[in-house]
Amino acid sequence: MKIASWNINGIAAHRRELIKFLTDGKPDVMCIQETRGQTVLAAPGYHDYGFPAMEPNYSGTLVLSRREPLSVKLGIGVKKYDREGRAITLEYRDFYIVNVYVPNYQAQSPPERRKFRLNWDMAFRTYISKLPKPVVVCGDFNVTHTDQDIYPSEARSSTVPPDMITEERKNFERLLEVGLKDVFRTFYPEKRDAFTWWAPKNQNRIHNKGSRLDYFLVSNELLTYVKSIKHYTDTQGSDHCPLSIMINVTVQCTDLSDQDLADQWEATDWVSVKKKVHEMQAAIAQAAYALDWTLVSQLQDKLTASWNARALAVYEITNKK
Repeated sequence: MKIASWNINGIAAHRRELIKFLTDGKPDVMCIQETRGQTVLAAPGYHDYGFPAMEPNYSGTLVLSRREPLSVKLGIGVKKYDREGRAITLEYRDFYIVNVYVPNYQAQSPPERRKFRLNWDMAFRTYISKLPKPVVVCGDFNVTHTDQDIYPSEARSSTVPPDMITEERKNFERLLEVGLKDVFRTFYPEKRDAFTWWAPKNQNRIHNKGSRLDYFLVSNELLTYVKSIKHYTDTQGSDHCPLSIMINVTVQCTDLSDQDLADQWEATDWVSVKKKVHEMQAAIAQAAYALDWTLVSQLQDKLTASWNARALAVYEITNKK
């Protein structure tokens, strides 16, 4: 399955470029941010699910999917955030796809907007942690994960106060701690100058002076099924570029015999299962040590909902007869 994401910076302004990307790239799922009002594209072969902001020409998200999902949820269940149309969740049999456009904060923004952003981060983390299946989260997160993800001169001239950048990064790390991996950094831990956004001035895109603001995050148990991630830096239109992952998500068969199931059980890599459960338990212990009881609760929910923990519980009991 090919899943793509793009902050289009207004569908009305860049519809031609978006249609070309769909035609050339042929993603199975296309997650779009900053639609700015228009949330219906009528792309042949796709089901579309739009979530506009209540304010005209502002924010908004859209998902196009070739395969009809089991369910669609608009927003994260908090009215003051959902009025801005910032998240769409599609449910499939084995996983969720969450398209998100995280609120931005600039130095010239009203003071209450800073609080809005930081509280959004906490509310979104809680929402993701309670989803009962593995997740693929993608979109514009409006944060640079580390200093590797921003051009040095852009960091010095950033319109976001340094202490706010620190808080945004801390919240991004807390989101990862609920059991998510930054796909790009997992594949390319040392790579620099791999940006997805360039300020539209001073030929920043030509000279590649930008920031990595757009991400794919996947649940730990899905990471092994991700085959690749790509940034389409040559795709023009928006001040962001599209990105995509290729993922081969496991699909459970429902017509297996008892012997087939027994063979699958015997072939399970229990060393890997135990390692993954231990990593989740260690994260809980670290959160408890830091007295972050909200995070402890979220991580406990994630642990008990995971296939690895459930399978290991059965494994331990059956081995003890």
